[in-house]
Amino acid sequence: MDKIAFKILELLSQNCRISTVEIAKRLRQPRHRISYYREQLHKKRVIINHELLLNFEPLGYTEYLIYLMLFQYSKIKKEICADIISHAHVRWFVEVFPHFHLRIAFIAKHAQEVEQFIHELEQKYGSHILKKEILVTRGFLKKESYTTKVNEDIKEQRYELLKLSARDKKIISLLDKDPTLPLVEMAQQTNYSIETVRQKIKRFQDSGFIELLSTKCDMSKVGLHFWCVVLLKLKNQKKHNSTLKTLFYSDIRFGRTRRTFGA
Repeated sequence: MDKIAFKILELLSQNCRISTVEIAKRLRQPRHRISYYREQLHKKRVIINHELLLNFEPLGYTEYLIYLMLFQYSKIKKEICADIISHAHVRWFVEVFPHFHLRIAFIAKHAQEVEQFIHELEQKYGSHILKKEILVTRGFLKKESYTTKVNEDIKEQRYELLKLSARDKKIISLLDKDPTLPLVEMAQQTNYSIETVRQKIKRFQDSGFIELLSTKCDMSKVGLHFWCVVLLKLKNQKKHNSTLKTLFYSDIRFGRTRRTFGA
């Protein structure tokens, strides 16, 4: 892919709802040229879908990352994965190697909910759980996969708690299914006006509840063939913030990076 295609992907990874007109304006390119590039990115399946990334802290939740090492994992894999994904507080989970087998993103309002989840797993799979680690997330150092620019400070952010109405939840549900859904369709399905839907989305973004409306790509078609999770434990992180930002934003291969707290 050439430079313009990468720049388009960079903008779409930060906001998949950005218009062709706005992209053309930012890249100082003719609109028809941007339209052609976007069409080709979809046609060649470089862009495969879109995703909504939420931060549940403004709703009073904390996200925990739970790592599990399991004995005879292949034997219980199907059963334990089904139990994990069916839990209402599990956002997602993936396999990780070599020191653990599963990485689970779990949201809870109280630490007791995490303890209860672990207790339920131990009751059923106690003889298989060899090791567990729990980390508490502290927001992003870097959100998007295709940017090479530092555009935000690393700092502790405090959130004003949100209360969502049934129609607000409907907007989030619609964005979760299709983050590029037109405002007019969301307005029709929520009985809000188009402007109200626009303002609601803006409010969710400004509050930090919506962290990202991003385009997902086929990594192999941008020259990347696998992904991995790297965990770094640092002393005096604040002292190294500037260096970390330079590192993480220096290349597109350094994707989403979270701060965590814990063992």
